[in-house]
Amino acid sequence: MLLALVLALVWVLLATTLWAPAASARGGVSVSNLVVSSVTVDPQNKLATARGAVTCTRARRAYVGIEVIQTVGRVHSAQAYSEKRIVCDGRVRFSIGLTNYEGRLGPGDATVNGHAEAFSRFGYDSARFSGVLQVGKTS
Repeated sequence: MLLALVLALVWVLLATTLWAPAASARGGVSVSNLVVSSVTVDPQNKLATARGAVTCTRARRAYVGIEVIQTVGRVHSAQAYSEKRIVCDGRVRFSIGLTNYEGRLGPGDATVNGHAEAFSRFGYDSARFSGVLQVGKTS
């Protein structure tokens, strides 16, 4: 009888822990739906900009980081990255100027990786984006 009661209690605790809403396990903060919608390069100054949107709730601080990798020739690549702190409560758009750290981005296909992180006093959450986008010229 006592063993059955102990097993039932362990099962309830295990079930509550495993099936509890994920947000409550992270302190109530959430970040989701990270999308990078465009990457453009200014043809005059060669500076690249990434634009997109992300959704956050209950975040004290939030950051978005974008990396763009573009194949140049058969063995080389151009790479740019930047990170930006954003004010995020709800759906927000962002624009980030990218810093070239290998070569320079130009028009054409590129692999775009993004991450967003949001922090509250007691929690943390993150979201990721990965895709191939066409790098365009700024008009």
